[in-house]
Amino acid sequence: MTEQELAHTAFYGRKLSALIIYIDHFKNINSTYGHHAGDLVTQKLGQLFQQNLRKDIDVAKRIGGEEFAVILPKTDSQQTVDAAERLHDGLHAPRCLGSRVARSTLPCQ
Repeated sequence: MTEQELAHTAFYGRKLSALIIYIDHFKNINSTYGHHAGDLVTQKLGQLFQQNLRKDIDVAKRIGGEEFAVILPKTDSQQTVDAAERLHDGLHAPRCLGSRVARSTLPCQ
């Protein structure tokens, strides 16, 4: 979403929602498995966003080490809850890290 689109959203009173996603224990993944594993987690999280958010409409960005923001234009409160639940369910499925199964953000796919 560009600044111009955001300005139009505000000016015309269009719906806009935002999610902040905090990845628990992300620093532990880097510390335990190395930064390469952390990079893989970030890449897989990006894939999860692509699979569960609207292409060319929703925007997901990393805003800190463990924090991500998701902007959902043209989204009412129920649609926001639905998007959050899809992301939550995707993040909390069993995962693997290489040959180890773990509760992390790295899907086995």
